Amino acid sequence: MLEKQILEMRMKAIDRRLSEIDAKLPSLGDDSYVHQELSSERVDLVRDRNVADLRLREIRGEAQSDPHQASRIAEDNKRREKLIQREIKSRLEVGEAFVAKLESQGEIQQARIHRRALLDIPTEVMREFS
Repeated sequence: MLEKQILEMRMKAIDRRLSEIDAKLPSLGDDSYVHQELSSERVDLVRDRNVADLRLREIRGEAQSDPHQASRIAEDNKRREKLIQREIKSRLEVGEAFVAKLESQGEIQQARIHRRALLDIPTEVMREFS
């Protein structure tokens, strides 16, 4: 499933929950615990929706009206890419050291299994950080 589709599904779920909250809030007293909790949840959901909406716009390539925001987004993407590359490198180094240790102990089959797992590290990291 593409990131765009995931974000769209997330926004629909958030919108659905926001409409449920908006329907319940007027019937509750402003001082009630439930009202406070629902109001707090609503604030969190609106914030999450705004984040998802901003990311969707980035994916769609919609022009940014603020050139500073566009440069911040580019800087954030560069930082994220560097972080991902460092994480991949770190995990590969640790994994390779573990494979070498297994081989030195004569655990050839386990070393082979872990060496195969090293191939999946870049994909796993990209999934975690995206």
